Amino acid sequence: TADHALEASRDVFVVPGSIFAPECRGSNRLLRQGALPITDVSELAQAMAAVLGEPRVPPTMPVLIQSDVLVRALTADPMRPDDVARAFSVDIVTAMRRIGALEAAGRIQRYPDGRYGAVPSTSSKEQEKRGGEDTIGETPQPQE
Repeated sequence: TADHALEASRDVFVVPGSIFAPECRGSNRLLRQGALPITDVSELAQAMAAVLGEPRVPPTMPVLIQSDVLVRALTADPMRPDDVARAFSVDIVTAMRRIGALEAAGRIQRYPDGRYGAVPSTSSKEQEKRGGEDTIGETPQPQE
């Protein structure tokens, strides 16, 4: 506990509270006993660096998944966001940002089972390969 740490001359940090709030009695008592007050994030960072040493920087991760590479991967094998993160060795936030950007651009879509896959392309060349058929529900337009 904090009391034992103070008795053992260990560093104890505390966020001070209002003197009018009963729930802050414990933290304010620790201040009187010698705990070090932490009043903002920079003080916390300095205190933690003093106790634990400077933080180690984790190995750098790719900041960005190339859009075309991800679309090709999702065309071949629709994946859930956590699968994308594992496949591309990125954190889940990076994977979700790229998925969100590609979904907003209309290049991928979310399937009912939670996986994401490429949106089928409907280019004019592909329509010609299918015999000039338009997508279902649309009336063919006369060609000039």
